[in-house]
Amino acid sequence: MKIFIVGSTGRVGKSLLKSLSTTDHQIYAGARKVEQVPQYNNVKAVHFDLDWTPEEMAKQLHGMDVIINVSGSGGKSLLKVDLYGAVKLMQAAEKAEVKRFILLSTIFALQPEKWVGPGFDSLKDYYIAKYFADLYLTKETRLAYTILQPGTLTEEKGTGLIAINDNQSGKNTIEDVAQTLKALIHTDQAIGKVITMHNGSLPITQALEEL
Repeated sequence: MKIFIVGSTGRVGKSLLKSLSTTDHQIYAGARKVEQVPQYNNVKAVHFDLDWTPEEMAKQLHGMDVIINVSGSGGKSLLKVDLYGAVKLMQAAEKAEVKRFILLSTIFALQPEKWVGPGFDSLKDYYIAKYFADLYLTKETRLAYTILQPGTLTEEKGTGLIAINDNQSGKNTIEDVAQTLKALIHTDQAIGKVITMHNGSLPITQALEEL
């Protein structure tokens, strides 16, 4: 399987590449600075920029089986990257006829009624950008999508144990988020679903089986 990762030099992206490096898949790591892409035998660094037009992006996406978007601006370019960049990538996926699209978002991005309290107030612009990106994917595309919405990311060692869709927000180790994204590639029942997650008590594969 050919898998294209957008945002491959970020925290989740690097963890995801490490995890996928143990598989037989051919991984294409899209990055603006290809020299920062970790080197693995089955990973090819590809120059890729969310500032490109959908047509330019599509040229790099032809022949891919899955696109996983784990990109983010770290709050520096919310409209340009987190919103418009993500939307253009979805448009490019359709132009390149790549059906499977997995998007890393954030907890409750599609539920504005939950954006209350100090933790959400300071991130309101970020949540607005994520809301419209997620909404576009679910309502304006024909992609076989999955949206993963974890809570706060932490650098702690992963446990492989998560909880999903329990209407709760909680911490998530980056490693567990990456492992969940990896598992979603082969989880057909996740297609067309928005999945919230946090550290929990179920093994990742078992949790996803309950979708």
